[in-house]
Amino acid sequence: MLLLLGQQPASGRELCERLHTTGLAEPDTTQVDLALQAFECIGLVCVCASGRAAADRMYRLTPAGADRLVSAVDDLRGAQVLLGWFLARCAEHLVRDAT
Repeated sequence: MLLLLGQQPASGRELCERLHTTGLAEPDTTQVDLALQAFECIGLVCVCASGRAAADRMYRLTPAGADRLVSAVDDLRGAQVLLGWFLARCAEHLVRDAT
């Protein structure tokens, strides 16, 4: 969600639709709205435009949210290295056992 908001501000409904198109998640608007509220409380996102209804709120990433996104990317890179090592060891083990 932080990545998508970093690319472009969005309402909860729009963000839900964008998440759905990634194929990574089947979000519902209630879950997305709750996550956005939590992100707002801890300063990762802020409301940049608001209509009469809560569903009309547009959220954008804050500098703290951008920092958290960078940190998540670093964490994922580390996990990717570990996963690559793990898969290579598994492949070696499977090849050894097959012979």
